[in-house]
Amino acid sequence: MSDWKQIKVRVPADYAEQIQDYAKHKKVFVSELCRLSLYDYMHNGNQIGPQLNAIRRELSAIGNNINQIARHLNSGKDAELTEEIKESLQDMRHDLKRVLKKTWH
Repeated sequence: MSDWKQIKVRVPADYAEQIQDYAKHKKVFVSELCRLSLYDYMHNGNQIGPQLNAIRRELSAIGNNINQIARHLNSGKDAELTEEIKESLQDMRHDLKRVLKKTWH
């Protein structure tokens, strides 16, 4: 690569420290880590982003459901945690761990 261009980015100070620590741990320069991260994002990031967005939407829906359940219980009515709900929560927990593992390694 004979033609190089410089790209500058700004990140929060604590995030910059995390990046520097991670680069040091991996024994690479921060610039190399950034190049590799951008390359990976450009080629693989489009697979992870939609999965994380889907998980965020699902977590938001769960939060809304929990609020509805709390209102229901606070009104003095009974509620039951069904096996279907337990299985759905377990499936989501598994999916979240899988995506996060893929994202952070």
